[in-house]
Amino acid sequence: MEARIRVFSRPTEENIYINDQKRRETTPATLVMPPGEYTVGVHLDGYMVNEQTIEMKPNVTIDFSAELEEGDMPLGMVLVPAGPFPFG
Repeated sequence: MEARIRVFSRPTEENIYINDQKRRETTPATLVMPPGEYTVGVHLDGYMVNEQTIEMKPNVTIDFSAELEEGDMPLGMVLVPAGPFPFG
């Protein structure tokens, strides 16, 4: 059984990454994959990376939408907002 994810972005024509591996498709796109947990991201030079871990289930279609902000963030890094955080 397969799972589907529809990837949308603003701006469009962004690179899609699954588990930090670049796909040939760009946004918007529908990807058909085996069920499982994946890190889905959209990347475009000059914009902050937008990634999310998604659990894909058999015969289910998930929508992933990303609105990127201008800026620069290396692949594999995440934005941590300023402020207090629980530690330990």
